Amino acid sequence: MGTCEPFRICRNTWVIPQLEEAPPVGCFFLNSAVITGAEPIVIDTGTPVNRTRWLEHLGSIVDPADVRWIFISHDDIDHAGNLAVLMELCPKAIVLTSWFAVGRMVSTDGIDLPMHRIRFVNDGDEVDIGDRKLRALLPPIFDNPTTRGVFDPSTGFYWAADCFGAPVPGFVPEADDVPAADWREGFLMLHRMLSPWHTMLDHRRYGAAVVDRLQELPITTVASAHGPVVRGSRITDGFRMLRELPHTGAYQPFTQQDLQSWIDAASTVGTVDAATA
Repeated sequence: MGTCEPFRICRNTWVIPQLEEAPPVGCFFLNSAVITGAEPIVIDTGTPVNRTRWLEHLGSIVDPADVRWIFISHDDIDHAGNLAVLMELCPKAIVLTSWFAVGRMVSTDGIDLPMHRIRFVNDGDEVDIGDRKLRALLPPIFDNPTTRGVFDPSTGFYWAADCFGAPVPGFVPEADDVPAADWREGFLMLHRMLSPWHTMLDHRRYGAAVVDRLQELPITTVASAHGPVVRGSRITDGFRMLRELPHTGAYQPFTQQDLQSWIDAASTVGTVDAATA
């Protein structure tokens, strides 16, 4: 597993994918994105474990010296894991983040963030990146209080952070290539895990204040950190499932009994392999 080759998802917009096994549900993406153009922007910075390959892939899309913006959707390590290195490689770049995220990264990760290279961007704020204006927009579901997604009205691209994710059976970059039933099961599973507070939502307020606000936008392409790219009718399906969440029960996590059964199964396979060698 690990990083896979970057791929273009719409005009001037690329995904840098990383794929990791997550048995027994399949695999999860750990993606980031890049928008090229007048003032290139990196959206999330990958994980430290794949830093070398991630930086190589970034360099195949844009020269780091030309990067003008770095958008951090939230401060989890799989989203901000290479921020410090990237700031060194991108001396012109301004980091788009929030006051709370800066405090968390400095105090917990020890990242040196020179404040003259920081711009606070809150939900609803716009950022002019030369040939387009991006808008920070909170996704309906999230697991980190510093989360913001980002919408590019010039292409209809929305970066949903952790929202709109779902496990995949392997490197399947498009949601359309995942059977609908499997995608639905994985989508609901991940979102229930991400936001266990979904059971406490007032479905009317949640739908009107959060889901409607996003669905009313002319979104044509959704990319997220943890799933395949979503387009067309699958976007509609995704919003429909997001509306279902307040009505679904709590996700039942795997137990110690599950873990022991996996360990026992692996030991049995190892014994059989040794006997037949």
